[in-house]
Amino acid sequence: MGFNYRQERKRFEEQMQENEKKYRAAGMSDEQITAMHEYEEEQFRRKRTYKTHIVLEQSFEYPGLVEQEHSFDRHFDNIGTCLDTLLDNLVPGLSKKLTKQDKDILVYLSKGYSHSEIGQIFGLTQQAVSLHIAKVRKMLKMTL
Repeated sequence: MGFNYRQERKRFEEQMQENEKKYRAAGMSDEQITAMHEYEEEQFRRKRTYKTHIVLEQSFEYPGLVEQEHSFDRHFDNIGTCLDTLLDNLVPGLSKKLTKQDKDILVYLSKGYSHSEIGQIFGLTQQAVSLHIAKVRKMLKMTL
C-alpha cells in the first residue's frame, strides 16, 4: 500500500498539536518543544522515504515482488568487479580516467537508484551526482 502524503501529513500535524499541549503541560521550554518537533519531523520524513521506496515483505498486493527485487540485486552483485572491463570494452583506457567514486555512482545508477538517493548514500548533493554522470557521458561522447 502506498504512502498517502496528504493524509499522513494531516495526521502528523494533528499529533504534533496534541504533543505540544502535553509538552507544555509537562513544563517543557519552547526550545525543548522545538527540538522535539524537529526530531519528530525527521522521523516522519524517514517513514515516508521508507514507505515510498521499500517493498514490504508482507505485501499481499504484489506477491513475488520481493523475490524479484532480490534476484535483481543478485544480478548486479558483481557488476562492480566487472565495471572496469565493461568500460574498457566500450572505450579503451576509460576505466583508468574515472575515479572510484565515478564508478561507484555508475553501479548505483545501474541498480536503479535515483540521483538524490545516490547523493544520500555518498553524502553528495543531487547536483554533484549529476555532474559525475555528466563527466562520464562527456568522456564517452568524446571518444566515440
